[in-house]
Amino acid sequence: MKARGCQKLQNRVVMLWWSAIFIKCFTLEYLVIQYEVPIDSTLYVWSLSLFMASVATIIKLKPRINDSEQNLNRVPWHRCIWAFTAAVIIIISGIELLTDWANDINVLPIHAVLIGLSYTGQGILLKYLPNIISAFGWWIGAALLFRIQSPNDLILFAACILLFSTLPMCSEYRQLRNTEQSALVS
Repeated sequence: MKARGCQKLQNRVVMLWWSAIFIKCFTLEYLVIQYEVPIDSTLYVWSLSLFMASVATIIKLKPRINDSEQNLNRVPWHRCIWAFTAAVIIIISGIELLTDWANDINVLPIHAVLIGLSYTGQGILLKYLPNIISAFGWWIGAALLFRIQSPNDLILFAACILLFSTLPMCSEYRQLRNTEQSALVS
Protein backbone atom coordinates (compact mmCIF):
# COMPACT_ATOMS: atom_id res chain seq x y z
CA MET A 1 0.00 0.00 0.00
CA LYS A 2 2.82 2.36 0.89
CA ALA A 3 4.58 1.67 -2.44
CA ARG A 4 1.34 2.26 -4.35
CA GLY A 5 0.81 5.64 -2.66
CA CYS A 6 4.42 6.60 -3.42
CA GLN A 7 3.93 5.59 -7.06
CA LYS A 8 0.79 7.75 -7.29
CA LEU A 9 2.73 10.71 -5.90
CA GLN A 10 5.51 10.14 -8.44
CA ASN A 11 2.96 9.96 -11.27
CA ARG A 12 1.42 13.26 -10.16
CA VAL A 13 4.84 14.92 -10.00
CA VAL A 14 5.61 13.80 -13.54
CA MET A 15 2.23 15.04 -14.80
CA LEU A 16 2.86 18.39 -13.09
CA TRP A 17 6.25 18.58 -14.84
CA TRP A 18 4.62 18.00 -18.19
CA SER A 19 1.94 20.58 -17.50
CA ALA A 20 4.58 23.14 -16.59
CA ILE A 21 6.59 22.28 -19.73
CA PHE A 22 3.57 22.77 -21.99
CA ILE A 23 2.54 25.99 -20.26
CA LYS A 24 6.09 27.28 -20.76
CA CYS A 25 6.21 26.22 -24.41
CA PHE A 26 2.86 27.72 -25.37
CA THR A 27 3.64 30.95 -23.51
CA LEU A 28 7.07 31.27 -25.14
CA GLU A 29 5.60 30.50 -28.56
CA TYR A 30 3.06 33.29 -27.99
CA LEU A 31 5.84 35.72 -27.01
CA VAL A 32 7.99 34.73 -30.01
CA ILE A 33 5.10 35.39 -32.39
CA GLN A 34 3.79 38.49 -30.62
CA TYR A 35 7.16 40.24 -30.43
CA GLU A 36 8.54 38.76 -33.68
CA VAL A 37 11.64 37.32 -32.06
CA PRO A 38 13.91 35.96 -34.82
CA ILE A 39 14.47 32.44 -33.49
CA ASP A 40 13.39 29.01 -34.59
CA SER A 41 10.90 28.27 -31.81
CA THR A 42 10.41 24.70 -33.03
CA LEU A 43 14.03 23.96 -32.26
CA TYR A 44 14.78 26.19 -29.29
CA VAL A 45 11.47 26.09 -27.43
CA TRP A 46 9.64 22.89 -28.34
CA SER A 47 12.29 20.32 -29.27
CA LEU A 48 14.68 21.00 -26.42
CA SER A 49 11.92 21.18 -23.80
CA LEU A 50 10.13 18.05 -24.94
CA PHE A 51 13.37 16.09 -25.28
CA MET A 52 14.57 17.01 -21.79
CA ALA A 53 11.13 16.32 -20.29
CA SER A 54 11.02 12.93 -22.00
CA VAL A 55 14.43 11.95 -20.64
CA ALA A 56 13.46 13.11 -17.15
CA THR A 57 10.19 11.16 -17.35
CA ILE A 58 11.95 7.97 -18.42
CA ILE A 59 14.47 8.31 -15.60
CA LYS A 60 11.82 9.13 -13.00
CA LEU A 61 9.33 6.41 -13.96
CA LYS A 62 11.66 3.59 -14.96
CA PRO A 63 10.32 0.28 -13.68
CA ARG A 64 11.93 -0.91 -10.50
CA ILE A 65 13.28 -4.44 -10.73
CA ASN A 66 12.63 -5.23 -7.08
CA ASP A 67 9.06 -3.94 -7.11
CA SER A 68 7.07 -7.16 -7.07
CA GLU A 69 3.73 -5.43 -6.32
CA GLN A 70 3.62 -3.64 -9.66
CA ASN A 71 2.09 -5.70 -12.43
CA LEU A 72 3.50 -4.34 -15.69
CA ASN A 73 1.20 -6.48 -17.84
CA ARG A 74 -1.94 -4.74 -16.60
CA VAL A 75 -2.44 -1.19 -17.85
CA PRO A 76 -5.46 0.73 -16.51
CA TRP A 77 -7.97 1.83 -19.16
CA HIS A 78 -7.68 5.50 -18.29
CA ARG A 79 -3.98 5.38 -19.21
CA CYS A 80 -4.91 3.84 -22.56
CA ILE A 81 -7.30 6.75 -23.13
CA TRP A 82 -4.52 9.26 -22.47
CA ALA A 83 -2.02 7.35 -24.61
CA PHE A 84 -4.50 7.31 -27.50
CA THR A 85 -5.21 11.03 -27.02
CA ALA A 86 -1.49 11.85 -26.98
CA ALA A 87 -0.97 9.81 -30.16
CA VAL A 88 -3.83 11.58 -31.96
CA ILE A 89 -2.58 15.01 -30.85
CA ILE A 90 0.95 14.16 -32.02
CA ILE A 91 -0.37 12.96 -35.39
CA ILE A 92 -2.53 16.07 -35.86
CA SER A 93 0.38 18.32 -34.85
CA GLY A 94 2.72 16.47 -37.22
CA ILE A 95 0.28 16.85 -40.11
CA GLU A 96 -0.07 20.53 -39.28
CA LEU A 97 3.70 21.03 -39.30
CA LEU A 98 4.29 19.09 -42.52
CA THR A 99 1.47 20.60 -44.59
CA ASP A 100 -0.21 23.92 -45.20
CA TRP A 101 -3.12 22.75 -43.10
CA ALA A 102 -2.01 25.25 -40.44
CA ASN A 103 -3.25 28.06 -42.68
CA ASP A 104 -6.69 26.47 -43.08
CA ILE A 105 -7.59 25.46 -39.53
CA ASN A 106 -6.40 26.10 -36.00
CA VAL A 107 -5.66 22.78 -34.32
CA LEU A 108 -5.58 24.03 -30.72
CA PRO A 109 -9.38 23.87 -30.35
CA ILE A 110 -9.28 20.31 -31.68
CA HIS A 111 -6.61 19.47 -29.10
CA ALA A 112 -8.76 21.03 -26.38
CA VAL A 113 -11.79 18.95 -27.43
CA LEU A 114 -9.67 15.77 -27.41
CA ILE A 115 -8.32 16.58 -23.95
CA GLY A 116 -11.87 17.27 -22.74
CA LEU A 117 -13.03 13.91 -24.10
CA SER A 118 -10.13 12.18 -22.35
CA TYR A 119 -10.97 13.83 -19.04
CA THR A 120 -14.58 12.74 -19.50
CA GLY A 121 -13.55 9.14 -20.19
CA GLN A 122 -11.20 9.08 -17.22
CA GLY A 123 -13.82 10.67 -14.97
CA ILE A 124 -16.41 8.07 -15.97
CA LEU A 125 -14.00 5.11 -15.63
CA LEU A 126 -12.64 6.25 -12.27
CA LYS A 127 -15.96 7.72 -11.11
CA TYR A 128 -14.11 10.92 -10.22
CA LEU A 129 -16.10 14.16 -10.52
CA PRO A 130 -13.12 16.58 -10.67
CA ASN A 131 -12.07 14.99 -13.99
CA ILE A 132 -15.51 15.62 -15.46
CA ILE A 133 -15.36 19.23 -14.23
CA SER A 134 -11.96 19.59 -15.91
CA ALA A 135 -13.50 18.19 -19.09
CA PHE A 136 -16.19 20.89 -19.09
CA GLY A 137 -13.49 23.49 -18.55
CA TRP A 138 -11.57 22.17 -21.54
CA TRP A 139 -14.71 22.26 -23.69
CA ILE A 140 -15.36 25.87 -22.70
CA GLY A 141 -11.72 26.56 -23.54
CA ALA A 142 -12.20 24.86 -26.92
CA ALA A 143 -15.24 27.02 -27.65
CA LEU A 144 -13.22 30.13 -26.84
CA LEU A 145 -10.28 28.89 -28.90
CA PHE A 146 -12.52 28.52 -31.96
CA ARG A 147 -13.34 32.23 -31.62
CA ILE A 148 -9.88 33.64 -30.86
CA GLN A 149 -7.30 34.42 -33.52
CA SER A 150 -3.65 33.41 -33.46
CA PRO A 151 -1.33 34.11 -31.53
CA ASN A 152 -3.73 34.83 -28.65
CA ASP A 153 -4.93 31.24 -28.86
CA LEU A 154 -1.53 30.06 -27.62
CA ILE A 155 -1.77 32.00 -24.37
CA LEU A 156 -5.39 30.88 -23.89
CA PHE A 157 -4.36 27.25 -24.40
CA ALA A 158 -1.60 27.71 -21.80
CA ALA A 159 -4.21 29.16 -19.42
CA CYS A 160 -6.47 26.14 -20.05
CA ILE A 161 -3.61 23.79 -19.18
CA LEU A 162 -3.01 25.74 -15.98
CA LEU A 163 -6.66 26.04 -14.92
CA PHE A 164 -8.11 22.71 -16.01
CA SER A 165 -5.16 20.33 -15.69
CA THR A 166 -2.38 21.69 -13.50
CA LEU A 167 -4.40 23.19 -10.64
CA PRO A 168 -6.65 20.10 -10.22
CA MET A 169 -3.52 17.91 -10.33
CA CYS A 170 -1.87 20.07 -7.66
CA SER A 171 -4.95 19.58 -5.50
CA GLU A 172 -4.84 15.79 -6.01
CA TYR A 173 -1.11 15.75 -5.27
CA ARG A 174 -1.66 17.69 -2.06
CA GLN A 175 -4.44 15.31 -0.98
CA LEU A 176 -2.30 12.23 -1.73
CA ARG A 177 0.69 13.68 0.10
CA ASN A 178 -1.42 14.60 3.15
CA THR A 179 -2.97 11.11 3.17
CA GLU A 180 0.45 9.49 2.97
CA GLN A 181 1.86 11.73 5.73
CA SER A 182 -1.07 11.00 8.02
CA ALA A 183 -0.62 7.26 7.37
CA LEU A 184 3.04 7.53 8.35
CA VAL A 185 2.14 9.33 11.56
CA SER A 186 -0.48 6.70 12.52
